[in-house]
Amino acid sequence: MPAGKENHERNAEKQSKRSKDDHFGRALKTVYDETLREDVPDEFKDLLGKLK
Repeated sequence: MPAGKENHERNAEKQSKRSKDDHFGRALKTVYDETLREDVPDEFKDLLGKLK
């Protein structure tokens, strides 16, 4: 296989992996952000109050 084609294929594989990593990172950030917006359950607040 010519070196130019091999480099092109390697670069395409890196780009594909980077794209998948970016997609996964955005999805993970979305889940994290949604979790931060959730209310703390009353039961958990009660438990935290008992620690004081």
